[in-house]
Amino acid sequence: MDIALLIRSLGGLLAVLTLLSGALWLVRRYDLRLPGRIGGGRQARLAIVERITMDAKHSLLIVRHDDAEHLLMIAPEGPLHLSRENALQEEALELNLRQCRALAGGAPMPPAPPPQAPVSPPPLWRRTPRHDPIPLTRQ
Repeated sequence: MDIALLIRSLGGLLAVLTLLSGALWLVRRYDLRLPGRIGGGRQARLAIVERITMDAKHSLLIVRHDDAEHLLMIAPEGPLHLSRENALQEEALELNLRQCRALAGGAPMPPAPPPQAPVSPPPLWRRTPRHDPIPLTRQ
């Protein structure tokens, strides 16, 4: 093989690798949207807002899904859902409460009725008599 041909091949390979690395740098630097890229300009629906490590095996996470935030504890036993905060539901509830007060003319709402004692459900099985309810007659 001729030395000139070897240098020419290596130069072409070096030029192609340089162009590829430059294109990759441009995509990362300017966060270009390429066709076929997953997510294509949408805002992420799921994100980890904050994470605090309690010890080597336990940590607390705040996870945002759409408009709701969930507090999770991650442990070796598995994840544990601690609380949920939904900003949209709270805003709608506050707005509804303000509208009700405005319609009532600012009059205080009557107190809620006291909670009733829970009714125990009937047992799933009934005790059946041990004897025959229709006695046999002797003739």
